Amino acid sequence: ISPSFNFTSTVTGITDLPITFAGSATDNETTISSVQYSLDGAERQWIFPNAETSTNNVKNFSVEFSDLTDGVHTLVFYTTNEIELETTSSTYTFTVDTTAPTCTASWTNKTSPYYSKSLTYTNVT
Repeated sequence: ISPSFNFTSTVTGITDLPITFAGSATDNETTISSVQYSLDGAERQWIFPNAETSTNNVKNFSVEFSDLTDGVHTLVFYTTNEIELETTSSTYTFTVDTTAPTCTASWTNKTSPYYSKSLTYTNVT
């Protein structure tokens, strides 16, 4: 049986920074030997599980990203057990948008009760 993931915190859709993914890698029959992730197809990075709450069969982890560029990102998690069975979790795709929306309101006073009004929204996603 391959190891599996259980996520307690994930991100999908449009989000701001920081972003946190948290959960556990579990194997009911053998020891989890590694947990890794790959962001946007880059080289895999090791995740060091929480030593205080993890066991041989359950590796609890949390990964935070605070310096991603605006745009679409894809994150894939991997875990391997001691007999080299690997599981890839569901792939998470999300969009980082750190640009705050703006709204500009202006009006021109004319003879009451008539006013000229305009609203402009920019950077709204």
